[in-house]
Amino acid sequence: MRINTYKTMLEPDTRKLCVVKEKSCNYSKESRLDKPEKVIRMLNEVYHLNLQSEEYLYMLCFDNKMKILGIFEVSHGSIRNSYAGTREIFIKALLTNCSNIILVHNHVSGETEPSRADYKVCEEVKEAGALLGITLMDFMIIGKNDFDYLSFKCEELM
Repeated sequence: MRINTYKTMLEPDTRKLCVVKEKSCNYSKESRLDKPEKVIRMLNEVYHLNLQSEEYLYMLCFDNKMKILGIFEVSHGSIRNSYAGTREIFIKALLTNCSNIILVHNHVSGETEPSRADYKVCEEVKEAGALLGITLMDFMIIGKNDFDYLSFKCEELM
């Protein structure tokens, strides 16, 4: 499977928003990211999310058959939190023309207990996605390793 990491930038002349590929790699351990543990394993192996010293929020974008279209680093925060704006999440999702997303972030402490802010972000993104026709399939928190995570499992993964 090919993993493409994207970011958004403004075009120099028009200042219009566009998607730019940051990096790309082959990930041969999985053919599909159809289970939470597969998503967590890939993010830990490719992005070392469980080893980061600050909070990161990643968004995985999928088509309607759950084929991965790309991954975005949505935010990079401090040791305690990372700001996740619903608007910024869906700008990126819409630019990839995806129909499903998964949000994953790490807790630097290694604990997977969700905060009130985690619940709030999950609910806001799920509601906004329903209006736009983009399903939040899962919202996950990564702990210390591949086996230490919490999955909100918002929808059944296909």
